[in-house]
Amino acid sequence: MPLPIEALTDDEARRNWEKYGNPDGPGAMSFGIALPSWIVEKENSVWVLGLYALVFMVALPTVVGTWWYRSIRYSGEQVLLDTTQMYFYFCHKTPSMPLKRALMILAASCEFDRRHNSEVIERITDNEEVPMLLRDLPNLGEKNKEQPLCRPYSIKARALLHAHLSRMRLPSEALDADRRYVVSRCPDLIVEMVNCVNQLIALAYARRIPRLPTIETIENCMKMSPMIVQGLWEYKSPLLQLPYITEDHLKYFTNRKKHIKSLLQLAQLPGEERRQVMRFLNDKQYDDVMKVLGNMPYIHFQSSGSRDSGSEESRKSSGAEDDDDQWDKFQKRLQKRERLEGRSKSSHPVHCPYFPQVDSYIGMDQQQDMKLDVKEAAAVPADHPQWDLSESDTDNNDQGGNESEFTTDDEVEEE
Repeated sequence: MPLPIEALTDDEARRNWEKYGNPDGPGAMSFGIALPSWIVEKENSVWVLGLYALVFMVALPTVVGTWWYRSIRYSGEQVLLDTTQMYFYFCHKTPSMPLKRALMILAASCEFDRRHNSEVIERITDNEEVPMLLRDLPNLGEKNKEQPLCRPYSIKARALLHAHLSRMRLPSEALDADRRYVVSRCPDLIVEMVNCVNQLIALAYARRIPRLPTIETIENCMKMSPMIVQGLWEYKSPLLQLPYITEDHLKYFTNRKKHIKSLLQLAQLPGEERRQVMRFLNDKQYDDVMKVLGNMPYIHFQSSGSRDSGSEESRKSSGAEDDDDQWDKFQKRLQKRERLEGRSKSSHPVHCPYFPQVDSYIGMDQQQDMKLDVKEAAAVPADHPQWDLSESDTDNNDQGGNESEFTTDDEVEEE
């Protein structure tokens, strides 16, 4: 009991107890690791060293190497770099790309090749089922001799995409599973293709490449996204995106008074008239159609512009003020674009049974005519107050012009 007695009788020991919890004052803190006894036994030292060598010299480098090898094969959109290079090649080769050509290039992505992607399943039954499918698909372009568009994996993926867009029933469950896999990879691949076209456009404007991709090329690449999501060709009626409506029902949307072609026209009909048009549906089916139609987006935009008068007074006004206004407008546009480019975290119910949980629709494009009133440019001013130089400024400039940039202070003083 010496320590408790000392803490009660000695003032310094009491202060140490109150401050450090120990009458002797602060002490060193030590930590230890509990290890099994067999690790520290002498007869097991060889096995322990072997285990350390196996973990740190074999397993760890293997894991890191595997991760590094996989990471350098993919781009930021998790698309194989070989696929990105192929997109660059074909988009540069075909600056004006039709829609079916873009679909053909999409199907040739390396993600659908067993040699580049171990998730792809190749079956013996493909030798019989794929040729049967090709016979039912016209204008597939299977006789194309370009590499890799003529490869078997590319033709199979192309056939599955065409069957998906035509809403065909595939002959086997295995082919349907392959179709679902191909379709699930398409959104990321389409984004990568659009990025490639955008980069080629930037390179063309910078005069780094001779061919400028047309606006139709990037438009056709972007069209593939709603097509694949809805499982519908872009020339088909947008009404087929609604549930229970098939090709046989489109005749009900055409009569002598009205010809309904778009979802917006259908939504703008009076309730009784709309129910009369869809009289082939029962009440529950009609309610489902109206719920789906109500969840579809309605896009409204207006075009506006500003005109610089180019008057004499505006040219004489302060240029710094105009620059500040233009800079503020540029910053606002940039912030707005960053908000639009970010992926939305909110969600809402979407009807797309051919590609669940993706919000993309056909027939939502809008066009507006714009009229531009172009005025003749103002004459370039011949003089300006900023250009007036006094004689002293001219003399100083002349003196400075005779001096070399390597002239030292001593040489100037000697002169």
